[in-house]
Amino acid sequence: MPEPKTMPPAEYLRALFCYDPVTGELQWRRGAYARQRINLSAGGRGSRYTRVGIEGRYYLVHRIIWKWMTGQDPPSDIDHVDRDGFNNRWTNLRLATRTQAVWNRRLPRRVNLPCGVMPSPGGHWRARIMVNNVRKHLGTFATVAEAAAAYEAAARELHGYFYSN
Repeated sequence: MPEPKTMPPAEYLRALFCYDPVTGELQWRRGAYARQRINLSAGGRGSRYTRVGIEGRYYLVHRIIWKWMTGQDPPSDIDHVDRDGFNNRWTNLRLATRTQAVWNRRLPRRVNLPCGVMPSPGGHWRARIMVNNVRKHLGTFATVAEAAAAYEAAARELHGYFYSN
């Protein structure tokens, strides 16, 4: 996995942008370019996150905000607590390892089954979860609800603060 880009200095970011931690809004403080309008929202929406261009390089807005608020480059991933990559309120951002950030993402739902539950031969339902890149079998159950409960209990125990259903 590539290393994150080196961020501009915090003083430079604070000179370029205004940030409201309550609303999560990042705005241009002064024009970075000749025709830049002041007090407009900085950045544009990508597929999952807002990006902003500074001197020909693009940065993720939540990483800019982290450096703006702390003065430090984020040492790892920044996770959005509510899983909305466009909600950049300060209370919605937290440091996370890549694994912890993955625990908090929305997973695609196949065949309307709960996460971690799949059919098992004989009309039963199997529950399993990934632990350190190893699939762990949680058991075989008579109903989908029982298998889903086993998965949820294991996920809460393993993922703690980063668990989301």
